[in-house]
Amino acid sequence: MRILSLDISTKTGWAFFDNCVLSKYGRIDIVDKKFNKIDYKVFSQQTLVGMFFALGNFYRSISKLFKEINPDVIVVEQTNLGRQRISQKMLEWLHLIACLVSLTLFHKFPVFLDSSDWRKIVGLRLTKADKDHNKAIKKQGKRGKIGKKQLAIRIVNEKYKDRLQQLLKMKDNDIADAILVADAWIAKNNING
Repeated sequence: MRILSLDISTKTGWAFFDNCVLSKYGRIDIVDKKFNKIDYKVFSQQTLVGMFFALGNFYRSISKLFKEINPDVIVVEQTNLGRQRISQKMLEWLHLIACLVSLTLFHKFPVFLDSSDWRKIVGLRLTKADKDHNKAIKKQGKRGKIGKKQLAIRIVNEKYKDRLQQLLKMKDNDIADAILVADAWIAKNNING
């Protein structure tokens, strides 16, 4: 079974599992900061034009990826309610494009997983040592708190160290999420490679 998972945003992480084995992964960056600046605080004509350019970039990139991978299943992390209305609108439009491309190319809907569900399935939670570390950091007023992004990267680096070209860093958190979304879907559906 060919599984493609997506953590969709302006930096969309993706992971491809072939027979439940991580085969490829990467990120699609759709915003070209030189040409289409998007101000998520003010919904202006410039913001709208930037969003449309970004959506076009996403459409081309996601179509190419879907054709290259030819997945049996596409698993997408469900959007969470955002704090900013414009960025939430952008996320929803990106999800719409992924659905439309999936329907057009494969005549199937993607499967959606809530972030709370996949995190629970893969065991993404703070250890006692992590909690102690965060308390100490907070007390000292320093940065370096361990959060969901750090945990996702840690889990992927530990579990897939033999499948990764190099260990993931914080900038790769979208890729880590995409890998774990597929991992959770495989576990949830009791699929063996």
